[in-house]
Amino acid sequence: MITKIQVWHTYGKGSYKELFEEFTDVSTNFLENIVGEYLHCCADINVEGLLRGEVFHFDNYGDDWDDQIAGFVCVVEVPETYNEHIFALSKEITEKCHKIDAEFRMKQGQAMMNVFSNTLF
Repeated sequence: MITKIQVWHTYGKGSYKELFEEFTDVSTNFLENIVGEYLHCCADINVEGLLRGEVFHFDNYGDDWDDQIAGFVCVVEVPETYNEHIFALSKEITEKCHKIDAEFRMKQGQAMMNVFSNTLF
């Protein structure tokens, strides 16, 4: 897995987001520069929070629907190899299936069995 810093911009009423910049340098000095550049309006931002997975938002107060109105900065783990991608997808599918099982009060694993059986097709 690769750790990346991502800067996202949001447009309109916040319903559209776009990846603006992405960095692989997660050193403390670089993170402090990113925090200073994008999150200058927020005094309680710290680098440790970003590394713990916190997402920090900033405002730009755009005037029009196609102006960037806000954004956020986050640190994410991105799969690098084929196996890491497959593992991340299988983990996501399993978590979603457990949530569906709980939501519909099904026996645990039923949603996963339905996904891989012919009963859905």
